[in-house]
Amino acid sequence: MGTTGCANIVPPQGGPKDSLPPRLVRSSPPDSSTNFRSGRITLEFDEFIDLKDLTRNVLFTPTFENNPRIEVRLRTMNIIFKDSLARNSTYTLNFGNALVDMNESNVLRNFTYIFSTGPVLDSLSLTGNVINAEDGTIDTTLLVLLYRNLADTAVEKERAPYLARLNASGAFRLVNLPAGQYKIYALAESGGRNYLNKTSSFAFLDSAITVAPNRPVPVRLFAYKERSSGSTTGNTSAPVVPVPGAPKGAERRLRLGFISAPLDIGKPITLTADAPFRRIDSAGMQLTDTSFRRLPFSTSLDSTRRILSFNTTLTPGGRYKLILDQNFAEDSLGRKLLKTDTLDVAVKALSEYGAASLRFTGLDTGVAAVLQLVQNGNVVRSAPVVNNQASLELITPADYSLRLLYDRNRNGVWDPGSYPSPKRQPEIAVPLSKTLSVKAGFTNEIELAVPPL
Repeated sequence: MGTTGCANIVPPQGGPKDSLPPRLVRSSPPDSSTNFRSGRITLEFDEFIDLKDLTRNVLFTPTFENNPRIEVRLRTMNIIFKDSLARNSTYTLNFGNALVDMNESNVLRNFTYIFSTGPVLDSLSLTGNVINAEDGTIDTTLLVLLYRNLADTAVEKERAPYLARLNASGAFRLVNLPAGQYKIYALAESGGRNYLNKTSSFAFLDSAITVAPNRPVPVRLFAYKERSSGSTTGNTSAPVVPVPGAPKGAERRLRLGFISAPLDIGKPITLTADAPFRRIDSAGMQLTDTSFRRLPFSTSLDSTRRILSFNTTLTPGGRYKLILDQNFAEDSLGRKLLKTDTLDVAVKALSEYGAASLRFTGLDTGVAAVLQLVQNGNVVRSAPVVNNQASLELITPADYSLRLLYDRNRNGVWDPGSYPSPKRQPEIAVPLSKTLSVKAGFTNEIELAVPPL
């Protein structure tokens, strides 16, 4: 979609500030024409105009294989078609927020020109909204795609004839549609307008929908991203500091990091390496209490072989020592510690935590649900809802947002959807209205009404 225009146009100076958007004063052929046969549309406005960010704003439906060329000069816009127009079809040219005046960039919002190549203008519409299934938020970068081809593979192989963008509340409206059956999808615009990119957000409806007069029920779509495999993280609740025996810059020494702050109760001790571990010798490691009495433990590596976890049972408020022999490990570069090191380990006390007891009203007891505590968009704690209640102990004092996950497969975590084979909708998480403020040594008791899906 190209644009051309005059350079260095200088609007008249002086007078009151222009606060009004451009106004269409003449169009040829006229707006809402039927039996349209022209290869060009000419639009004249009451002031100098400009077009900004066409790619993100302009939607032409039904879509073109080659978008029309748009030329702007002074007060006039010419739209020149490159493709042949389909017979008996209603076309909608929506400029979104692209059309502005040259003087103050006042936006003529959602300027639309409509015409039909047949004897009538199609006038049916379809409304709905799109919500992110994992957290209930809105992604306004998604496009809604409507297909007359009802095959599941159409969204992968064909350009969607009808498109709509979401507004700030996630709602959409497809207009000037002919009656019939359609398949509907939502798709990240960055992933393309006519194919399924599994790394981008995507949503679908299980079955075809009928567009007809007086359609009573808006469509609701739940978008999801398929998870990438193999992502594993370690305990990152506190800063990682270098192990004393492996100073930064000593390239021939094994370089490790250690979380020196007190551990959360139930969390493992972890060491991180800047290169994958090649060899670990459990005989070269000891975990003791402050009296140097040995304690049992096991070790495990994450999928990157860079995070070494020491799994054991540690007493709340206790203090321990982790003794590492200089030959306890070797990384992929052949580096070892230069001497035996002793690391001091502390565990948080029970008094440093809070608790919560929540009761839900309006929740369908036949649906498995999980309460999620959220910080910075990440689920940090969760608990199953049993008999409309959920309880959590040992909560780190902080403010938490709350979500309710409808856990269809009862595995305790959110699961994305799948398309086209197997075809499976994502699980849905609903944000709750209250914030949970946790204080040390205090139990919150809250009653929450569950919003409808």
